[in-house]
This record gives sequence, C-alpha cells and structure tokens, in this order.
Amino acid sequence: MKHIYLYFLIGIIGFFQFSCTEKEESELDRQKATDDKLIADFIAENNIDTEKDENGIYYQVMKSNPGGETINLEDIVEIYYRISTLDGRVIEAKLAENSQPKKFRHTSGGLYPVGINIGVGYMNVGEKYKFFIPSHLALESYGNSILARNSVLIAEVEVVNILTDQEQLELEYDSIINYINNSGSTNTIQYNDNGLVKEVLQLGNGKAPTSNSLVSIGLERKYLDGTNTKLPRDNGSGESLIDLNYVTCGDEITTCASTGLKLGILSMKEGEKAQILVPSYLAFDSYTQVFPEKFRSEFLTSHLKYQDLIPFAIIIYEIDLIEVGY
Repeated sequence: MKHIYLYFLIGIIGFFQFSCTEKEESELDRQKATDDKLIADFIAENNIDTEKDENGIYYQVMKSNPGGETINLEDIVEIYYRISTLDGRVIEAKLAENSQPKKFRHTSGGLYPVGINIGVGYMNVGEKYKFFIPSHLALESYGNSILARNSVLIAEVEVVNILTDQEQLELEYDSIINYINNSGSTNTIQYNDNGLVKEVLQLGNGKAPTSNSLVSIGLERKYLDGTNTKLPRDNGSGESLIDLNYVTCGDEITTCASTGLKLGILSMKEGEKAQILVPSYLAFDSYTQVFPEKFRSEFLTSHLKYQDLIPFAIIIYEIDLIEVGY
C-alpha cells in the first residue's frame, strides 16, 4: 500500500492541493480519460502484458528479482532508465553502457515524473519494469520543442541500488576532501563536527555572531565544480542581510538561512572571509529530481517555479562577514 500512500502525499491532483474550479477539474478528468485510452489502445495494439494500478499507471515486469532489497519511503534510489513517447521517440536514456546510475529520494516531491516515483515502490533492487505513465503523473502540462504538452511517457526503469543517508554523506565527504587536497590551497582548513569544511580566506577579529544575530554578508553560492548557482532574490549588490533566528525556509536570502549557511556564518568572526563547503544534507538535500535530466532546469524554474538546483549537490558558499548585529 506504500505506493498509494506516496501518491496521496505527492498531491499531484490539483483539486487536493489547490482550490480548483469545476472547469479545471473537468479538464483534468478529460485529459486523464484521453491518456488512459491512448495507453490502453497502444498496449492492445502491441499485445503487451501489463497491469494497471490505482493511479492509472500501467506497468510490465521485464525482469523480476523477488530476493532483492525492497524500496521504502525516504530511501535514496539509484536507477537506470530509458524514457520515450508512445510514438517510439527516445527522449533520454541513462543506461549502464553510457551512464552512472541516477539517484532520487523516494518521497513526496522527490521525483518527476511522479509515475516513476510511484512505480519504484513496486520494485526490488535488481528488477526492471516498463511503466506507461499518463501525463498528469509524467511531466504534466510541461512541453518544449522536443516534448509535446500533456505527453504520455514510457519509462523503462531498472533499480540498481539503494543508498542510506550515511552512505550518501560518505560519498560527498570523500568528494570534499578530494577537492581540498587537489586545490593546492595554502589557506587554513577547518573541519567541523557538523560536517562542514571551512577554508579561511581572510582572518577576522570582530564580533562572533550568535543564533540571534542579524548579519550583513557578501555571499556567492556555487557547486563543487565551480559552477555558480544564482541566489534567490539576488539584486546584484553582492550584500545580503540574514536573520540567523531563521534556520530553514524556502528563500535563504534576506530573511532566511539554510542550515549549512547558518552554521558556516556561526563559525566566523566579523571581518572574516571564508569558503564553506556544505554536504547536501545541510544544504538542499535530495531536492526535486527530474528525468529526463536535460529538462530539469527548465521544468524546475518554468513549470514548478522552484530554484534551479541539482539534487544531492555539495554547495560552496563564499562568505564575507561584513557586520554582526543583534
């Protein structure tokens, strides 16, 4: 029953999550009926042996492994996949011969297409399924030059591994240590008990902030490979006020601070400049994964109206602690 529970947690149907009009509800119902007929006709024409679940997903077991590890809510799942349309066009393939496994957290909001997230709940490690996913459980009304709006998707999914949070942290910490070792930096490196790594770029001798401080900082945010990631509400001034009373919320600039950012600031003194390396569990964790990956950025920002962030990403904050207030 966990796949049913996950489905309701996700709240993909608009009238459970929003106050929808009758017109919007009827449009969704019509789209669901259209998609179901498309899938059913395709399966019948191609003589495919499938089952249909309570959510409208059709699935075919391609490879069974009854003794494999089962998947539970909140697990970090690694998969290979091939995603195509009903007319046979392959949109993206991440397979063993051309890619490392792709990962997501099996939880509410953890993955789009939602149908894959629900579907892996039926699977064990080592199994391969083919899912026929109606549009409202695929990429919804999102479309681009490659994919039509309200597209039904076919996803061949092979579950290859489950990672614990500790295993994910160890992988990230190894990457952080390699980054430090290969940087050639002669600056002071501090390893904190909470998992942060700080490179001191300029010593400070002013006040130390507390959890109740209002701080003025210069701030940049990037990934471990050096790619910058735009901060929300970035006004281009390079200076932000952060109230350290707030630990986590949707917007980490102006009134809110992510956990890793807050802990990094608390390790500094006024006048100090530092680079703080933050493992994902103290940054944005698994975030929302999107397959096909090539649609991730646009789908997150244009369709979901989220920040464009990579799941399980190590974040580097470059912080200039300008002033500490109380």
